[in-house]
Formats: sequence, structure tokens, C-alpha cells
Amino acid sequence: MNKAYLEARALVEEGLKRVFTESDNAYEKLFNEVMNYSLLSGGKRLRPVLMVKTTEILGGPMDSALKIALAIEMIHTYSLIHDDLPAMDDDELRRGRPTAHRQYSEALAILSGDGLLNKAYEIMVEAILTARNPSDTALCVATIAHAAGEKGMIGGQVVDILSQGSPLEEEMLDYLITNKTARLIMAPVLGAGILSGLDLEKLKDLERVAFLMGYSFQLRDDLLDLTGDQAVTGKASNRDEVLGKNTYPSHYGLEKTRGDIDGFLEEATTILRNMDEYDWSFMIELIQELRKREK
Repeated sequence: MNKAYLEARALVEEGLKRVFTESDNAYEKLFNEVMNYSLLSGGKRLRPVLMVKTTEILGGPMDSALKIALAIEMIHTYSLIHDDLPAMDDDELRRGRPTAHRQYSEALAILSGDGLLNKAYEIMVEAILTARNPSDTALCVATIAHAAGEKGMIGGQVVDILSQGSPLEEEMLDYLITNKTARLIMAPVLGAGILSGLDLEKLKDLERVAFLMGYSFQLRDDLLDLTGDQAVTGKASNRDEVLGKNTYPSHYGLEKTRGDIDGFLEEATTILRNMDEYDWSFMIELIQELRKREK
């Protein structure tokens, strides 16, 4: 990853470390440990980095962007904790370590996800209350909430779970990929545009770019599940096939999946190059890295 990405990720990491701090209450101290176990376990921090860097590129309010970026990562982390549970995908590894329910217990894992989700909204409300432009900030938060909710990530997860072992039609497979993964990658980019006061036409272009990135991210994930090295990805391979999940490669094959990733990301790059009133070099370089990522 390039220097700008690493700097933004470091900023996010420092912010996340300050969310759940020490407590004299033994139960609070233990629960903070459980939440931090998943929250501070590393990872790409793609979603918060997109929030921070897109706002920076557009000249928006960085103080609000950072708060919202931390909240987005907490929402993402809660979703991973719950996704790993025995009632969902029953995974044993996440980022090369035992999943939260394996390290602690199912009950504490569920509660840690709940705690992260609620803290995320607490932080976003704080961002609205302290913003220079509360209305744009509130709309940004609403966009993220929608992307994470029953018409977004959770809705995609519902289809993912209920369709296991039953092949989906193309339209519903598209719904699954768009909602389960793409929307929470779109949200920080679109949210940054809203936060920065971008006009409607440019917001639509930026939304398309973010959709193509998010959709391609899931397709690359599907490929890595089939062809990736567990030592690199940090999670077990071939889980989608074992669970009977509907994925782009299972429907269209490996060759078309690879070709479509290239096509989608090339379109995203073209749109950004045409938005030449801003310097999109960071985003264009990131798109190239997403195309070839191995974890």
C-alpha cells in the first residue's frame, strides 16, 4: 500500500485505540478487552480510509470525517463478529487469529458486536452535534445507517444465509453482492461527498465509482476464497463452497469473474479521470491495488 494509505490507516488506528479505554470496573474492563480484541486486530481499514481520504480530496471537514470513519470501522467489525458466529458462517479464524466467539464465548462475542454497533452511532451523533454543517453531517450519517441496515448490509446477509445450497437467479445474486458488501464500501465515499458539499451530478459519479469498487472487492474476495493462501488471507479457504454459498465465481466461473473485475475497475478509473477538477491519484492507485490484492 502507498504512503498516503498507510498514513490514513495509522490515523484511524490511533483513533480506534482511544474508543474503549481502561476502566476500574472489572466487568467493563473485560468487555473492553473483548471489543478491542476484534476492533484492534488489524486489517485493511479500507472503509475508514476511504472516508478520510475522499473527504481530504474534496476539501471537506476532516474532524467530522475522522469521527464517522471510526464509526464505519466499528460497524464493519461488528458485522464480522456476528458473521463468524456458529449460527452464521461458524468460522474459526479471522485475520489469522481465533474468531471472537472462539477466543471468549458466543455470548460475549454477540454482546461485543452489539456494543460496537451502538458505540458507532454514539460517535456519529457526536459528529453531528459538533459539526460546522450539522445538516450535511446528518445526511452523511443517514447514508451510512441505510447502507448498514435491512436494505443494505444486513439485507444482503439475509439473502446470503437463506440462499445457501440453492442457486440464485442473476438479479438476486446481484442484490446479494451489492448489499452484503458493496454498500458499506460505497457509504464512506458517498458520505464524504455529502459531507464536503459536492453537487448532485458529481455525487452520482462518485457513487458509481464507489459501487464498482465495492462490487469488485466482493468478487475478489470470492476468488481469494477459492484460490487464496490461508497463511496470507488469515482465514480458512473454500468456505463458500463448503457452506453452499452463492458467489460470482460459482455462477459465472473464474475467468469471467477476473475479467469483470478488470472491467469494473477500469470503468471506475475512467470516471475519476473525467472528474479532473480534483486530484484522484490516491483513489486511482488504490483501485489498481484492489485489482491484485491477495488478502
